[in-house]
Amino acid sequence: MKTKKITFLLVLTFLFLFSGSVCADDLQDGYDAVDSPGIVKVDQSNSGNKNVIRLKITGKNTHFKKGRTRIVFKNGSGITVEQDNVVVKNSTYLTANLNVGSIAQPGQYSFYVETLKKNQDEAEEIVFAPKALKLFSSSNKILDQRKIWGAPKKDWSIMLGGLTLLSPDYEGSDDFEVQGLPFLDVSWRNRFFLNFQQGLGVNIIRNKNLTFGTSIGYYGSRKEDDNEALIGLGDVDGGVDGRLFVFVPVGPISLTSMYRRDLSGNHDGAIFSVGALYFKSVSPKLRVNLQGRLNFASENFMNTYFDMNLSQASRSSMTVYDADAGIKDISAFNILIYSFTRHWNVVSFMGLSRLLGDAANSPIVEERGTANQFRFGLGFSYRF
Repeated sequence: MKTKKITFLLVLTFLFLFSGSVCADDLQDGYDAVDSPGIVKVDQSNSGNKNVIRLKITGKNTHFKKGRTRIVFKNGSGITVEQDNVVVKNSTYLTANLNVGSIAQPGQYSFYVETLKKNQDEAEEIVFAPKALKLFSSSNKILDQRKIWGAPKKDWSIMLGGLTLLSPDYEGSDDFEVQGLPFLDVSWRNRFFLNFQQGLGVNIIRNKNLTFGTSIGYYGSRKEDDNEALIGLGDVDGGVDGRLFVFVPVGPISLTSMYRRDLSGNHDGAIFSVGALYFKSVSPKLRVNLQGRLNFASENFMNTYFDMNLSQASRSSMTVYDADAGIKDISAFNILIYSFTRHWNVVSFMGLSRLLGDAANSPIVEERGTANQFRFGLGFSYRF
């Protein structure tokens, strides 16, 4: 498989997951948290008093401090309402009763939760700052007594963008190339999707404890003219493979797994991947993402991309080599995402991987390339 296309798919994996999809996917009931550094759900309910609205805020990747937490509401006219009588149940759960009469001008309000410095009224930090929340109508009635987080999500999610990528010429190469690539990511109700990373597929199971799905995707070709080290080895065409994937949250990380099987008959092989993913919101605009992955390949896959038969060896002046199934590589990635507007994101990507076992010992790696693979990408995305 051609390394630059494999790399492109890996980069897009993170671009799609962390440029908005992760936050939105972890929420329930179809409400969006794309502008929040944490994952927060707001329940708005009737307190029994027509002049009081009860808010319950549950956070993930947030930390509410007992006795020093305040909610601040603001609208476009400069009206600010501070809510100090907040009861923090634990570090990720708080409640507050908001007096409707304190809202001088009903309508569209943005809000954020902040913690205060000890024994002072001065704000120490903003815990989270989501987008606009319409709490009240012109008659001060509760608009929605179920779940509130900004505006309800649309059925369709569409992302467009571009990426400049530095990557090896092929998997195992020590030569690099720079290329510009576009991408598209479309999903419907976070159930059906079409993107470069996963292909066309469906999330069969999707909840806070597990995501399981299947898809059909495209894998790239490897041509002799990609690099002089490949001359005499013949071309490997691109094709379609079937995929199964699983994501399981465990504390602050998520365990990941994917199985890919060739459906086009170009290599008749399979790849099985296991890994771990860590996501951290450093600030309301900056997110950091780390992932490690271990890839195993079948014998057919290894034979296609790392074998050297007698005919290939004679044409390329390399050693005859027979690669067996086993561990193919281990990799680590670091992604930084900066959201400078509600829709626009800048993403930088850096990844290191090392070929292992029979893949690393292949002549196209050991004699003509290197087992150490480096990738770097810088791109942008726009979410509609």
